[in-house]
Amino acid sequence: MKIAFFITRNPTNELIGCLLSTISNDVHETTAIHFAEDSVYHLIKGTKYGEIIRRFVEAGIKVTVCECSVKNRNIEGLLIEGVKVGHIDDFLDACDGANIISL
Repeated sequence: MKIAFFITRNPTNELIGCLLSTISNDVHETTAIHFAEDSVYHLIKGTKYGEIIRRFVEAGIKVTVCECSVKNRNIEGLLIEGVKVGHIDDFLDACDGANIISL
């Protein structure tokens, strides 16, 4: 089963931990993760979550982030490498045949 995740607000340690466990253990094939609103702070280089999510990118998961959310929080240039800054259409393209999009 292919899953894509759409994360808004500020994900908890639990959510990031569950994603990491799901991805690490090949429970489901994660195709994409999109961050919007306050969740974009988790994509900042050098942070605990930034390093975890960087591993998702290295594993081939397409990570996208809302351009408006990034600009409104003045964090352009602070994001981890490999994250595509864009819009919902970019996320939907990244879903690449996902059976489920989890909100």
